[in-house]
Amino acid sequence: MAGGVALVNVRLDLYGLFRDSRDRGLGIFDSERRGKYLLSRRYVPENFRGLLLGSSLTSNWNTAGIHGKRIYNESTDGGNITEERTLAEEVMRHGRMEVALLVVHPFLTDTHGMNTEEMTSREYFGALGSTSLLRSYLKRRSVERSHGEVPWDEYGTEVSTDDPSRPLNPTLTRIMAPGTEVVVDEAAFADYRALVRELRDSGTKVMMVIPPTREDILQPKRAQLQRYADRMRTLFAVDELVIDFNAPEFATFRNDRNNFTDGVHLSKQGAAAVVAVLNEVVR
Repeated sequence: MAGGVALVNVRLDLYGLFRDSRDRGLGIFDSERRGKYLLSRRYVPENFRGLLLGSSLTSNWNTAGIHGKRIYNESTDGGNITEERTLAEEVMRHGRMEVALLVVHPFLTDTHGMNTEEMTSREYFGALGSTSLLRSYLKRRSVERSHGEVPWDEYGTEVSTDDPSRPLNPTLTRIMAPGTEVVVDEAAFADYRALVRELRDSGTKVMMVIPPTREDILQPKRAQLQRYADRMRTLFAVDELVIDFNAPEFATFRNDRNNFTDGVHLSKQGAAAVVAVLNEVVR
């Protein structure tokens, strides 16, 4: 019976692990971290030429709008740089990326270490049969019946409904408190340095991306965020591209409240606008 279950799951191949995944469009229905970890083994390297590495701040940036390179969005809700490094390393073990968009924000370097145990090699065996796999099938069936949207689409983008009343979570409230210095977890900074080096050594072109913060939240924190960005900039070579959405030329964007949900996370409108900018520079 166990063998039969495993054979069925190999045939269905929800994560593109057991057969050629090229030209398949695989979304995630249950756990984002488990799904992106497993998809990073074959699906991502077989179908994409680049990665967006970030946290929930960039999870709804629809990278399908970047046409110069096919980019997979590895951003995870509540994710830190240790987890993003784990996902990138899994991709690099099985293929080569041409470009990586590395998000620079204090949330990613506030802590280090794994938030869950869903990004380990044992998840590969769980894809042959497990309760989490069953949940994914049930949720997929529910989506198919209701003609709803996949929670995370084939590009890894979180498909969510804008919530204009969404407050900043406690961690972001602390990080963005006016006048307070940005605290960097030194182990996280080391993880970030190692990630940049690993990507560069693999032949991947790295780009630094500073996501936008709504102007009324940014201004009381600008000096501290600039010092943070300056320190993170030391991890990148002088000829590596920096896209800073907190720069003066994006002030009009940051002053439009419709571009944000909570002042840090972007609405669908805001996310589409920043992806359009990325589309102009990613080649």
